[in-house]
Amino acid sequence: MKKTYKNILIILSILLLCTGCAAKKEEASNIPQGSGSEEGKLNFTKPDLYGKVSKIIGNEVTLQLAEMPERPDRKNMTPEEREKMKQQMENMNPEQKTKRTETSLKLTGETQTIIIPVGIPITSFKQGSETQLDIGDIYIDVILQIWLNKDGTVKSVRVMQGRS
Repeated sequence: MKKTYKNILIILSILLLCTGCAAKKEEASNIPQGSGSEEGKLNFTKPDLYGKVSKIIGNEVTLQLAEMPERPDRKNMTPEEREKMKQQMENMNPEQKTKRTETSLKLTGETQTIIIPVGIPITSFKQGSETQLDIGDIYIDVILQIWLNKDGTVKSVRVMQGRS
């Protein structure tokens, strides 16, 4: 009887250990990747929410929702055109980049308030590298991309324009 009880405890311990490790692996794979794909290309998953911050109190953020801008189709561009586009972007100062982003931002007139829980990854992608930010780097007029879990909670946040 004692031997059977001991065996059951060992099996349950192993099952709990395997379940815990599997959950951590799944949680890590749910974060949208900003960089690091093959040949240095950006992995892009369309965000669930995109817009301009109109109000922020603590970790509660109100967004003025906007249409997601069309990405240029670089597949149909010649290498010279790609290089020219890259040079133009690199030569812009921060004010010019902000102005370019604001003029292309098409607000829908809708707002949505979300809560960004502590520990959610907040990043900024700038000049080929991803920078980790915190909730203090989000302020009024910053443009955000937000990915949600299936249950509607925030999965990750990317600051598109603002401090980094």
